[in-house]
Amino acid sequence: MNYEDDHETGLSQYGDAILKTSKLVSKRIYKPWLHSNFVNSIYRYVNGHDKLFSFVETLPLRIIQKKKLEMEQGTEKLEASEDETSRNAKSFMELVLRYKDAEIFSNKELSDEIITLITAGSETSSITVCFTLLMLAMNPDAQDKVYEELHFVFGDDTTRPPDLEDLKQLVFLEQCIKETLRRFPPVPFVLREAVEDIQLKDGRIIPAGTTIVLATLLMHLSADVYEDPRRWNPDRFAKEEVAKRHVSSFAAFSVGPRSCIAAKYAMLSIKTQLLTILRHFEVCTDTKLKDIHLTFDMMLRNVKGYEMYLKKRNN
Repeated sequence: MNYEDDHETGLSQYGDAILKTSKLVSKRIYKPWLHSNFVNSIYRYVNGHDKLFSFVETLPLRIIQKKKLEMEQGTEKLEASEDETSRNAKSFMELVLRYKDAEIFSNKELSDEIITLITAGSETSSITVCFTLLMLAMNPDAQDKVYEELHFVFGDDTTRPPDLEDLKQLVFLEQCIKETLRRFPPVPFVLREAVEDIQLKDGRIIPAGTTIVLATLLMHLSADVYEDPRRWNPDRFAKEEVAKRHVSSFAAFSVGPRSCIAAKYAMLSIKTQLLTILRHFEVCTDTKLKDIHLTFDMMLRNVKGYEMYLKKRNN
C-alpha cells in the first residue's frame, strides 16, 4: 500500500499500518539476528519497511503540530465558547496540550503516547470484542442469558444509549468478557525485571536484574488454577467463584502497581460495543473451539479471523 501524506487519507490508512508494524516488531523479538539496530535498519530498508514505520511515527507528529497551531490561533475563542459537554469531550491530546505544564513534553513523547494508546488500548479492546462475540456465538445459552440481562436493563427500548449505571448492571456480560480474556488474553505475556534476588520455593534464586517472562496465557490455562481450563465458562467469574481464587489468578490486565491503568475504562468500552451489537442482532457461527488457532504478533489473535454472521432480532 502507498501510504499518503494527506491528513485525511493518512488517518484512514493508519490502522492498517499499525497492524503491519506490530507484526514486524514481533518478528524482531523472535529473530535474534534482527536484535542489532544496524542489521534491523538494513532489513527494513531492503524490504521497503522504512516508509511504513516513518508513516506510523510521523503522522501523530503532524497532527500534534496542527493541533498546537489551531490552539495558538484560536485559544481565546475556544475557551469563551466552551460548555461543560465540550470540555468533557476533549481528546487525550487536547487535554495534555492544554495542561499548564504541557511544555515539559516534547512532540516526540506525545506522539509515542498516542501510538501506545492506539496499539495497547484500541487494538486490545477490538480483539476482545471479536473473541467475546465468537464465544457467545459458539455458546447460544450464554448469549440468550446476556440478551435477557440487556432486556432487564433497557426494557424494550433498543435505542437508548447506556449510561454508567446501566453498564454496572451488566454483570453476566462482564463475566463473559472476563472469561474470554482468561481464555484469550490479547497480551499473552508480560515482562518484569527482578529488582532484588528472589528465592523460589525449590531453593533456586532469580538474580536481581533478571528479565522475567510472566506467561498470562499459560497461567490462565493451568489446571492448578482453573478446573477444566480450556472450556469457556463465564460462571467462573461469578462473585462467589472469584472469591475462592487467589487475587492474581486472573491477570489479563496484569496485576500489581504495573497493571493496566485503563482496565476499568476498557471494560466499560468493551461492554458498550458488545451491547450495541447484541441488542439488535443474534451472533451465529459454524466455528468450533478446535477450529481456533492462535498466533501472536504483538497481540494474540485467531489465525483464521472471527467467522460469524448476524441475525436481526425480532424485538
